[in-house]
Amino acid sequence: SGLVATPQLRMQLLSPADELLILGCDGVWDVMDNDEAVTVVTSNSPSVTCKEIVESCAKRWDSSCEGLRCCSTSSLCTLYQLSSRRCACV
Repeated sequence: SGLVATPQLRMQLLSPADELLILGCDGVWDVMDNDEAVTVVTSNSPSVTCKEIVESCAKRWDSSCEGLRCCSTSSLCTLYQLSSRRCACV
């Protein structure tokens, strides 16, 4: 484990049917799955959504490491609501 200098990349063509895009670091995706993130997104405004995702993930890291942050919880979450062209970042 540790830092990896080579990013994981994936190319994905977006279509008009795509509603949103959530970008997050491993500090997010290691403790939250896609379905849960989408549930959070669809129940809040973009700025509240990103904050809620990051805070929820930080709490999960804290509890899994008995109060010691074993992963960087300077997690980044960027949400793009494609249909409305709105964006939020935490």
